[in-house]
Amino acid sequence: MPIIGYNMGALNTGRVKETIKYILITNLIIGIIAFILFEFFPMVIINIFGKGNSFEYLEYAKYCLNIFLGGIILTCLIKSISILLQSMGSSFKSTILALARDVIFFVPSIVIIAELSHSVVTMLWSAIIADILAFTTGVILLKKEFKRINNLNK
Repeated sequence: MPIIGYNMGALNTGRVKETIKYILITNLIIGIIAFILFEFFPMVIINIFGKGNSFEYLEYAKYCLNIFLGGIILTCLIKSISILLQSMGSSFKSTILALARDVIFFVPSIVIIAELSHSVVTMLWSAIIADILAFTTGVILLKKEFKRINNLNK
């Protein structure tokens, strides 16, 4: 945040864009690593916290990691974009994006899926829906912010 804020103030938009690219690539890599762990090694993670529990618990925990956290790559990018927007001086956009995943999209999708499916496991998919919608929102907001900072140099 300080690097982006300082360079925004100095109108050094090239450095801002370079820093944003670095942050997004770093968070993409972290998200990919987390995705691989959650999707391919869920029992290793579950056993750290829930070893010795019932079969039902372990099975549901596996669904949670595989489904609910299936969009972890997008979640990493959503959080990064929200922080980037804040550091670029767009606190309103940042707040909207911060609320988008966990409130604006997640809550309605879980209510709708619960009403349609009546299945706890199916409701886990609401996280993926919220991740996709919030990521799309984040990309749109970041593109608008890029247009704004490009106009600062003119």
